Order: sequence, then structure tokens, then C-alpha cells
Amino acid sequence: ARNIVAFDPARALLVELNGDLDTARSVAVLVPGVNTTIEGSAANTATARRFVSATGGDVAVITYLGGPFPQVHNPAAVLFDAADPRYALDMAPRLVAFTEDVDRRVGDGVPVTVIGHSYGGSIVGTAETLGLTSDRTLFLGAAGAGVGVDDAGDWRNRNPDVLRYSMTAP
Repeated sequence: ARNIVAFDPARALLVELNGDLDTARSVAVLVPGVNTTIEGSAANTATARRFVSATGGDVAVITYLGGPFPQVHNPAAVLFDAADPRYALDMAPRLVAFTEDVDRRVGDGVPVTVIGHSYGGSIVGTAETLGLTSDRTLFLGAAGAGVGVDDAGDWRNRNPDVLRYSMTAP
């Protein structure tokens, strides 16, 4: 069964918990990328469940679809819609508020990692300019580090000890 935390199809909002926040020793918030939709969210759920299963439940993964994502079905047009900052600018403030809630919910001693995959990296990076709360931030094959981010000094994570990682395919 799926554990839906928030759902509003009119706003393209779907937040889903995979795993158990009460027993997890670490929590991840996964922000996916281009072509993500509520209708196709089962793929994100499957990815999250693999992480939970691989750790024996030590990790809980929250998939975060906080609004519409760029939809690019014509490969020649991918750069135009994916380069549009409006998606990141719209979703980033909601992600900031959500990470504050997650941080309060899990309490001290449970690290929270926010993962931005593809266009999700732009959303996460933009959220960091607005005060995202995380212990670790991972840009995974990210489409940038956030709207208006030129260097690490542009991020304003509420955790002064945040660790940041970037992973790309070779």
C-alpha cells in the first residue's frame, strides 16, 4: 500500500512516505525531475522503496512532487522547458516549508538528506537559497544548482554544517 502524505491533483502535488519515520535512522527527501507527473509517480515510489529495502528500513524516503515539473516529450525541446526557471521558483518555497516540517518531525539525531535529481536539482538548489533545511544535499545528475546560484555563497541552508554532493554520469 502507498502512504500518501499530501495529495492535490489541481496543484500537481503528491508527497509520499516510503518506510517508517519512527524507526528510520536516516531520512531522504527525493525531488525528481523532468517529465515527472502524479500519474507516473509509481516509478518514483519504486525507486524509494528500493532504498528502504536495501537498508533494511534504516532509511525512510519521501518522494516530493510539490507542483508541476517541466514536461518534455520532444527531445529537441528539452532545453527550452527544462531551462525555464518558473518551475523551480514556484516549487522551492514549498520545499523549504516542507523540509522544516520534516526536520521537526524526525527530531535531533536523524539526518535528513535532500536529493534533487535532474530538474529536481534546480528546485533543491533554489530552495537552498531560500533557507532549505537539510543535513546533506545531493545534486544527482542535476540540471543546475539553483536559480541564481553562481557559487556556494548563494545557498542559505539553515544548517550551517550541511554537506553537499554532486553526482553525474561519467
